[in-house]
Amino acid sequence: MILLAYLMNFKSIFDTILEYNSLILIVPLLGTGLYLTIRLMFVQIRYLTYAIRIALGFADREEDQLREANEVQTEREGDICYFQALTTALSATVGTGNIIGVAGTVLIGGPGALFWMWITAWVGMATKYGEAVLAVKYREKTEAGYAGGPLYYIQKALKIRWMSSLFAVLTVIAALAIGNVIQSNAAVANLAGAPTNVPNYISSTIIALLVGLVILGGVKRIGEVASFLVPFMAILYIGGCITILAMQYKLILPALSRIIHYAFNPISVASGTLSGLIMLAIQKGVSGSLFSNEAGLGSAPIAAASAKTDFSVKQGLVAMLGPFFDTVIICVLTGLVVVIGIENGGLGLIKSLVNGGGAEGAKLKPMLNEFQNHYNSIAAKNTWLSINEVFNSNQIAGTNASALQNTLTAHLFSLNLGLVGKVIVQAAVVLFSVSTLLGWYFYSDRALVYLGAMKMIPAYKVLWVVAIFVGGMVPDSKLIWNLAGFFNSLMAYPNLVALLALSPIIANETKQFFKRYPHRHDLAIRFYVIILKLLPKNTISKIFGFLAGLQLPRFIMIPVLLAFSRIYNINAQEARLELKDYASLNEFFTRALKNGVRIVEPDAKLVVSPVDGTLLNSGDLDKGTVVQTKGIESKLQDLLGSNTYYDRFLGGKYATIYLAPKDYHRIHSPCTGVIQGYYYQPGKLFPVNEIAVKTINKLFSRNERLITYIETQYGLVGMVKVGATGVGKIRVTYDENLSTNRWFRISKEHFYEHGKNIAKGDEIGRFEMGSTVMLLFEKNSVDLLDIEEKQKLFFGQPIGTFRKPKAKPSKPNKGASK
Repeated sequence: MILLAYLMNFKSIFDTILEYNSLILIVPLLGTGLYLTIRLMFVQIRYLTYAIRIALGFADREEDQLREANEVQTEREGDICYFQALTTALSATVGTGNIIGVAGTVLIGGPGALFWMWITAWVGMATKYGEAVLAVKYREKTEAGYAGGPLYYIQKALKIRWMSSLFAVLTVIAALAIGNVIQSNAAVANLAGAPTNVPNYISSTIIALLVGLVILGGVKRIGEVASFLVPFMAILYIGGCITILAMQYKLILPALSRIIHYAFNPISVASGTLSGLIMLAIQKGVSGSLFSNEAGLGSAPIAAASAKTDFSVKQGLVAMLGPFFDTVIICVLTGLVVVIGIENGGLGLIKSLVNGGGAEGAKLKPMLNEFQNHYNSIAAKNTWLSINEVFNSNQIAGTNASALQNTLTAHLFSLNLGLVGKVIVQAAVVLFSVSTLLGWYFYSDRALVYLGAMKMIPAYKVLWVVAIFVGGMVPDSKLIWNLAGFFNSLMAYPNLVALLALSPIIANETKQFFKRYPHRHDLAIRFYVIILKLLPKNTISKIFGFLAGLQLPRFIMIPVLLAFSRIYNINAQEARLELKDYASLNEFFTRALKNGVRIVEPDAKLVVSPVDGTLLNSGDLDKGTVVQTKGIESKLQDLLGSNTYYDRFLGGKYATIYLAPKDYHRIHSPCTGVIQGYYYQPGKLFPVNEIAVKTINKLFSRNERLITYIETQYGLVGMVKVGATGVGKIRVTYDENLSTNRWFRISKEHFYEHGKNIAKGDEIGRFEMGSTVMLLFEKNSVDLLDIEEKQKLFFGQPIGTFRKPKAKPSKPNKGASK
């Protein structure tokens, strides 16, 4: 009796510890994920599609092609590919929590708990990203293959060996509970039901033997099996969920509305305070998400460390897909099936479970009576109120509650899809459980390697297989579920401390990686580009031009000019007039400079910058292409718009200079020569800022442009003036009838009969608001100086040297004129 009383008291204390632990964990778990989300600027949303492309191998194939175009070669090291690393991690997370756990979360926390599961999953994606980045950065190559995760980044980066050792011990304990006994127990219990009715000892033995055969093959075999098993079981289960939801599509929006409503409005004020009930929904949602996708626990980065990769960030992006597929997709589908099923079935659903659920259904008879009595006693006749009140009742909770949780999802599948539905859930639970057994064995194996217990691994494999059999024979798994959740959550604390302390390293790794191809894979930027394509850019530019040309009263105009000058840090001291003397913003924008502010090199052989601006890039035209940015090229022929001078420029040089709003916006001749004519192409008016240049394909050859052809004694020079959003007009000094961005625009190529002389440094035109100038040089005519990308250039500064004079300039091929 004394022993029984002691055990009952221990159980009460342990239940209290579990309750407060799950409540306490909410703050660091969500806090860390939210902090990393903000610090990494929503990396999990912006680079979601890029992460999928990496996982499927498309991104690496694209980068391999770029490397062949003289990019720096980097070596990919690791044991398993991205997809295998992801599926190994998913094999450990996609388990009974996605089916049984979601049902329990809804029953205890109400539909609103699903909302908090999703929120936790989204911020958890940033957590998993950070874990995997650190795992790859600090991993080590061991006799058993690559090893990493919190075990290594806590020790190597934080220098806290006792904490990393504690994490390793907790990993082994949690693996035996959450990753072994629970999974085998759920699989065996599932197979024991209809229609299979397999005895526990048979299914326990078969599962133990199958898992044993796989883990004997080591890390690579686990990766290979996981890469096959996870997609197969996910497609099978997701297909079943989608079929059920398609059959009840009219109930999806009401169910989503109910989920959001109950996330902030508790089901029953009678059972507790308003804040307490909302906290219950949050607690169950967060703990359900944690059990489902393990974001923050530090388990998944152990698998990530084995990935074959050349950059830690790439594996971080792949790893963050775990919570997305596990919780945002699979748990959302399960949750919708459960919520719609309860909404639609009500107490009749419980009755059908009792009548057709066999031994598990029989356990629900006491609960059914409570449901019926509670439902009849309330005026609102609210199914959710009855279920939530009874399921959380101390008198009813326990084995009966577990029976409902364990059988609800399977019963809903059976009601909607018949025997096929029952088989789908049975197969899914078994496959999910087996995959989790494999994934968690991998984690515990790496933990033993870290602890220096490699010699114990063969014996541990035997223990793992035996534990599978024992777990399948346990009659009541409620205590094991509680123990598993407890040790599972304990792993999170040292890992979250490490993530917060090492967040500057995660942020720096991220920043350095995305410097390689800025903006290219960013979903936010892609959305920005889509909006740009939809906007009436020509009309907007005309409006900009009109507003910039307005001559407002001086008491308005002067503050506007001052604000514009300060916002863009314009050096107004260089302007020929004082700020107050400009009648409009456009006059100030196209301001002339004081004499002597810019010095034009007099040597005739020197080519000078025609503008103040930043060099975007420069190079050769030998392949008939102009590099817009790394990985994006435009055809020279598309840029020129005609074949008139194509042959002369092919094999030559080019330089692209971007004019920011702060720059001086008059354009000057880079050399002395004769203006032969021009080519005008209306085109689009996309912006030409850094984001647009690095994301919009063939930007310069698509935008409005005006090309001036200058014949020099050294060869032909083309000045391409590119229009952009906000550029009112491009004007030139050599033809007063020529301006761009009119209401009616057609392409035009024109050559002057006698040409127009122009000296180096003479003004040739201006941008009414900013844009870009491209210089094209005839082949064998010029050598560019050692100028670098993003170098600041000033009008008059030498950028190239002409070679030697030509005997006689070629005439334009007017037969090809437009």
